[in-house]
Amino acid sequence: HCAHCFANASGTGTEMSLELIQNKILPQLLKNQVVKITLTGGEPLCNPQIKDIVQLLLDNHVGVSICTNATLIDTAWIAYLSKYENVHFNVSLDGMRLESHGRFRGNLSIEMFDKIISTITTLGHYKLLNGILTTPNTYATIDEYIDLCCFAKKVGAHYVLMNPLSPFGRGDRKLKRSSLSGENAREPMHPAL
Repeated sequence: HCAHCFANASGTGTEMSLELIQNKILPQLLKNQVVKITLTGGEPLCNPQIKDIVQLLLDNHVGVSICTNATLIDTAWIAYLSKYENVHFNVSLDGMRLESHGRFRGNLSIEMFDKIISTITTLGHYKLLNGILTTPNTYATIDEYIDLCCFAKKVGAHYVLMNPLSPFGRGDRKLKRSSLSGENAREPMHPAL
């Protein structure tokens, strides 16, 4: 649902079922000796069978990386997954303030923002946080990205990945309407980081 998403999703698609993954996808992964996959979306945790899908992959020794907005993860599942060595999360965070992250993501709920920060902290505590993904935008300040990097280090993230606003899908329309269009879109926003 993010206005800047590079996927031009219409919301009319369907989730891949557990049965399809078990009967068609998994055999192909194993046949081709795939050792790790990334679940992304949209938000992969919207799939009502996501926990079973992750379990199926882990039970078959396929590592799982989940890219998420951290709003739908529960602490019990995090604690459960911590017993596995081949699963981790990458979490989207586009600013260290509700005003910047929330405006960019289109959700100014303080409860939602607090949930994201809390979930990132919990993932870090359980050693399941791999990285924080951010899309530099005009709502956040350079100091916020410095704070974001400090936060990432504090919670044990291995990296902060700064994705430029891509000229694809909905991101193309957002880029054309933002002050990031033109020459500024090609210049790194934060070369010191």
